[in-house]
Amino acid sequence: MSAGAGAGEPPRREIWRSLRRHPRELPERLLVLAVGRQGPEAKAWAQERLAQGAQPLAESDRLRRATLIVSRGDGAVSGTPFFIALVPAYVEPPGRKPLRRFLTKLF
Repeated sequence: MSAGAGAGEPPRREIWRSLRRHPRELPERLLVLAVGRQGPEAKAWAQERLAQGAQPLAESDRLRRATLIVSRGDGAVSGTPFFIALVPAYVEPPGRKPLRRFLTKLF
């Protein structure tokens, strides 16, 4: 699948076709599909920012920082259910050992 292949074709059909042919390569193929579809808009945005006088290094640093802030928040949110499930194991009274009993029954 090339970046420009299937430009008139609905993305769902192209994704399913790719999934059937190469299921292990789906993440990479999705990335190529996204770049092919969003590349022209990204290029136009970058040219517009440069025309407005943005410095490439300053703009890339600003985007890097914004991406870090969003990814930190997403990481914290995605880790919250695990943390909430883990807290009772640490808060449990010292005399009770249900996890140890459960594990000894399994093994």
